[in-house]
Amino acid sequence: MNALERDRLGPYVRLLNDFLDGTIDASAFDAQFEQTYLADPFPWSDNVFRVLDRLFAEADAYCPDPGLFDPSLGNIGPEELRRVCEGARSDLLRLME
Repeated sequence: MNALERDRLGPYVRLLNDFLDGTIDASAFDAQFEQTYLADPFPWSDNVFRVLDRLFAEADAYCPDPGLFDPSLGNIGPEELRRVCEGARSDLLRLME
C-alpha cells in the first residue's frame, strides 16, 4: 500500500474506532460511513476495495428499527455490525502495515 492510500484510509479507520470505542452509536456510524463511502472517488487497490465494499454492504444491511428488523431479509443489528466493523478495522490495519 502506498502512502497516499494509507492517508486516505485514515478517516475510515477513525470512524471505525469511534464506533468501536463507543464515541458514536451504530446508527451514526452507518450514516457517516455510507455518506463517506458513496462520496469517495479514490481508486482503491483491490484488497482495500474489497474490505470497504464488504463493509458498505453490511452497513447497508444494518436495521436500527426493532419493529422493522428481520434477519430473514438479511438485516443485521448493532452487535453484528460491531463484529463486522471489528473485522474490517483489523483487515484495514493489517493492509496499512
